Order: sequence, then C-alpha cells, then structure tokens
Amino acid sequence: MENIDPVYFLTPLVVIAFSVGLVVYWRKRRRLTMFALLFSVVAYFGAIFAKVVFQYLTYRSPFFPASGGNLFVLGAYFGLQTVFFEVGGAYLVARYAVTHGMLRANDAEGYGISLALWENGVLIGGLLLVNYVVYYATLAGSGAAAQQTFTTLIASSASLFDPPSGALPLVGFAILERVSSLLIHFSFGYLCVLAAVFKKRTLILIALPMGMVDFLAPFAGSIGIGAFEGLVFAFALACVAVALTATRGKMRAESTLFTARPPEEAAMNLGSLFKTNFRRALSFGKIYVGMGMVLPLLFLAELSVAGGAASAASAPVGPIVSQVYPLLLPVFVVLGASGALMIFASDKDKGVYEYMLAYGVDVSTIFWSIIAATLGLSTLVLAVSLVLTVSVLAFTNASALSPVFGELVIFYTVPLSFAAAMFMSMSGMIWSQLTARRPGVNSPVGIAPLLGIAPVLAVLLLAVGPGSGHILYVVGAASIAMVLGVAAMSSVANSKMQRERFLSNA
Repeated sequence: MENIDPVYFLTPLVVIAFSVGLVVYWRKRRRLTMFALLFSVVAYFGAIFAKVVFQYLTYRSPFFPASGGNLFVLGAYFGLQTVFFEVGGAYLVARYAVTHGMLRANDAEGYGISLALWENGVLIGGLLLVNYVVYYATLAGSGAAAQQTFTTLIASSASLFDPPSGALPLVGFAILERVSSLLIHFSFGYLCVLAAVFKKRTLILIALPMGMVDFLAPFAGSIGIGAFEGLVFAFALACVAVALTATRGKMRAESTLFTARPPEEAAMNLGSLFKTNFRRALSFGKIYVGMGMVLPLLFLAELSVAGGAASAASAPVGPIVSQVYPLLLPVFVVLGASGALMIFASDKDKGVYEYMLAYGVDVSTIFWSIIAATLGLSTLVLAVSLVLTVSVLAFTNASALSPVFGELVIFYTVPLSFAAAMFMSMSGMIWSQLTARRPGVNSPVGIAPLLGIAPVLAVLLLAVGPGSGHILYVVGAASIAMVLGVAAMSSVANSKMQRERFLSNA
C-alpha cells in the first residue's frame, strides 16, 4: 500500500523551527517576557474558541443557506470574525495587561511574535506534524486501519501521495502561508500593545483591518494556490509596512528600547522569579511530583490487568488503555503541580511577601509567578508521564498507541491539564489569602488540589456521557472558562486584595 510522501514532513518541521526559533531569539537577544507569552496564549486561543463557537452556531444555519455560496459574502463572514475576535481580542487582552503593569511598549514585538507562535508553531505546525506521523505510521502497517486511512486520504487529500516533484511546490506554498501568518500576527499584535500603552485609538483602527486577510480564504480554490499565496504574502508585507510607518518616531523608539532599565515601583523580573519559584516548588513538592509521574504507571498497570481479563473474553485490550488513560491523566498532573501552591502558603507564613511588598512588588506579579511555576511543574509531570507511558506501551501493548490515543492526548489531556492546574493554583492562593490561620488548624491549601480535580472529573463525565459527540467543545469550553477564571481572579486580587492579606500570620 502506498504511503504519504515524507517530503510533506518539511512543512510542520520548518514552521515549528522558525516559530520557536524567533521566540528563543527574541527572548535571548531582544525582549520577550513571560507575560507576553501568557497573555498572547489567552488572546489567541480565546479568539479561536470564540470563532469555533460562533461558526458552530451560525454557519450551517442560517448563514450559509442565506449566502447562497457567494464567495464575497463568505469572505466577509470569515474576515470580520478575525477582525473582531483575533485582532479585537488581542487588543483587549493587551490593554488589560498594560493597565495592570504587565506589558510595556517594548513588549509590543514580543507580543506579536508570541501570537504567531501559538498559531503557526502549535495549532498549525504541531497538529500537522502529529497528523502526518499518524498517517505515515498507520499506512506503514497493514490491516483494516491502514486501508481505511488510505481510502480516506485518497478521497480528501490525494496530493499527499504525489511524488517529490509535485509535493515540493505544495510544501513551499504551505511554508509561505505560515510566513505570511507570522508577519500579519506580528503586525497587529505590535500595534495592539502600542495602542494600549500610548492610548492611541488610531493604532487599533489601523490594526483591525489586518484581520480581513481571512476574507481571501474562500477564493483559494478559484484563483489557484500560487496566486492565492502570493496575494496573502503581499497583504502581509503591506501590514508590516503600515505598522512600522504608523509607529514611527517616539513610539518606535520606545517600542524598540531593549536595554535594561532601573527597577521601577511595582515591577519585578517575572522570569527570574519564575525560575526561583520553579526550583523551590520542585524541591518542596518533590513527593507530589513523583506521585504525578508514578501513579499513571500504576494506573496503566491496572488497566493492563483489566485488559488482560477483557482479552480472555475476546475483547480488544488496546482501546481500553488508549481511551481511558488520557482521560484520567489530567488528575495526576494537577496533583503533581501542587508544589507551587505549597511554596506560596509557606512563603506567606514565613513573611517573604512582607519583604517583597515593601520593595514595591505588585500583587499580580506574586500571583503570576506562582501560576508560571505551576505551568512548569505541569509540563514536567505531563511530559515525563507521557514519555514513560508511550515507552512502556511500545514494548508491552503497541496496539494502544492508536490515532485515538494521540487525539485524546492533544485535544483533551494537554489543554485540560494546564487549565485545571492554573485554576487550582489561583483558587488556592485566593482561598489562602482570605482564610485566617489559627493555631492547630491546617492550611486550606492542603485540599486545594480538589479545586483542580473537580473540573476535570466534571468534564470527564460530560465527555463520556450524552455530550461525548462534542468532546472538543466540552473540553475547549471548560479550559477557556478556567483560564478566564484565573485571569478574572488575578484582576480582582490585584485591585481589591488588601495588601495586609499577604502579611505573615506569625
């Protein structure tokens, strides 16, 4: 059976390389802060989720029948969504961050590059790489799965089987499209931050029309791929030229000033604080980190035993592991990420925050440094657990490593793990701040992991219940709701939380 041409792997690999490479370069050589990454991921995935929900509610009915398939009407439909959800959302998030002192003018470039990272390096490049790996591995085998995959791809994406001479131009056009996306996201992200910093409405009015690039999407089939990608690239170059021209002079100088500044009141290097908190959380909560890594293996062994019993009854073993394990892994990730919340409670009791507040550290900086450490622990636990699990399954039960397993990990396990861990930490910090400790009474932080585990279990019930056909919407809605809840609690805490709440109980 014919397999897909390996040359197609160049597209996701090149896109991921330049997306991540630009972030690393800006991080080391210019300026790209943890805040820029955090707020850009909220802005981008919040916009994508809003677009998915909006299209789900309006596209099939009543919009598409009413449009009659008119390309100009469809173009306006998709373009205006990008204008309001992506560009408008990026501005609202940037304005919030600027207002709370977490983004400045010289974060504008980093914010734009970070927006491009989430689209090109993660959503497009990452998923495309996973899809190609699954296609290639499935077609390399034999049986019903390989035949079904081959039939589906021949019908929907026959070009994947083209020889290198036909595949290379398609790879080139695909990479060019991602470069155009990078330039456009950089341009409107850059303008959104500067519009918020300098309170210039003109800049956001210039940025909004850049979202109309998606107006061109319905015309791709009618004008040809070469002309379409050339037109999009020209539009992207025009966006960059307009953004740089509109910000010339003082704003440009301010936004490109990357030299270190003297410490300011209510400002602190979140990166260095994150590194310190992450190392301490890893040491302080090493037992929980170990449990988060080891318990999934014990659970996997239990599933294998159950699968063995099912196999004796002529039931397939692989699906049991591939479908159940990814659904419960977020519970162990939340448990493993508890160390960051523990150091928060410990530092408060020891008077560390009295010292930090006296030196002008902002309340939100304290909260976000713990959230960043939580994400670091979650990444560590999730990565180690998946590597160990995949390695064990590769030798003991390779049939469990199916496309279903990969899809569940990507669309369910990863987003829900990070969102639930963030929600657990922020809720636990707020709870700890609002609770007066009494002698002989344990901190409420001790049961705070339940605040992260409960939403995971709720989503799990919905995912396997009547709403299982819409698992992507269930997981997406829950993840976005928890992330927005974290942002809302941070905002309220920064403006309403009494600073005395951070003082030691001693």
